[in-house]
Amino acid sequence: MTEFVKQKFPDSKILEIVDDGVNQTCYFASGDESSDRSKYVGKRFTANLIDTNDYLAVSKVTKEYVEDRDHLKIPRITDFGIFEGDAYLIYEYVEGDQLNFTDVYENGELEYYIEFVGEMLAELHNQGSPVDNFGWFTVDNGSICLKNGYPDSLGLSLSQINYSFENISESTVSSDVRDDIRSVFRENIDFNSNPSVCHCDVKYNNLIHSDDSTHLIDWEFIRSADPLYDLVKTERQLIGRFSQNERIDEEEYDDYRQMLHSSYFKTSNNSFNEDRYRCYWIKEMIECLSSCEDWYSKDVIPDVKSYYLGNMERFMSQL
Repeated sequence: MTEFVKQKFPDSKILEIVDDGVNQTCYFASGDESSDRSKYVGKRFTANLIDTNDYLAVSKVTKEYVEDRDHLKIPRITDFGIFEGDAYLIYEYVEGDQLNFTDVYENGELEYYIEFVGEMLAELHNQGSPVDNFGWFTVDNGSICLKNGYPDSLGLSLSQINYSFENISESTVSSDVRDDIRSVFRENIDFNSNPSVCHCDVKYNNLIHSDDSTHLIDWEFIRSADPLYDLVKTERQLIGRFSQNERIDEEEYDDYRQMLHSSYFKTSNNSFNEDRYRCYWIKEMIECLSSCEDWYSKDVIPDVKSYYLGNMERFMSQL
């Protein structure tokens, strides 16, 4: 990434390089030394996990379909494309503080950010999707399309559930329960629900608070999906236990949930369906079960699994 930045911006000054083994991130300043430098973030996405055209599509969708909406505060993309076989993305650096749950909670700002995110998410979903079907974006001959797209949300959901089941032992979720879950989805997921561009990773450390606004960053996981699923993912990451916090009890959680929903549906073009909402919570719990051993230390995994399984069973019993 450093080589590319130096080629693209010969007068740039490299500030920091971060390499997590999958993505390379370069923080740099560009401009003459005698003038004010503008800060940028450059990312190079290796194709180890996701195809280069999929990464390219993320940048293209964000730039062409999301960025120009004034009510969505996101860092402006200055350039994206292919460099030495990998997708790259360069966007403006947002000067500000990365949020975390502890500070938000202790500073009494939780209600503000829940309402803010609800309104922001509604505005995002109101834009719809650049494609008619459901799935992960990719690029073909410069045009946005879907990779392994699905004609309805049911197909996408069952695909993701089956993928997650591969990482969950049968002693944790039996084959009979898996079949019951698939049946519940077939009965309750709307075949004709309209897709929207969904961020799918709204959490505190993807929110940057600057002096005059709060910006949503890290759009790498966007997809064309049912907006209600994005709402469920956001709800879990903002206020669900074992996500960003362990402080909110069930009574508090219900109050905050109602607050998020009220803020979201105040301006959303989408309708709320209780059964579909429960199904997406089941799906979210399955995805969390499949990944929890990568997310948490061994000493808390039994409690985490118990929590996710309990929620999954509770929502199943309500359908």
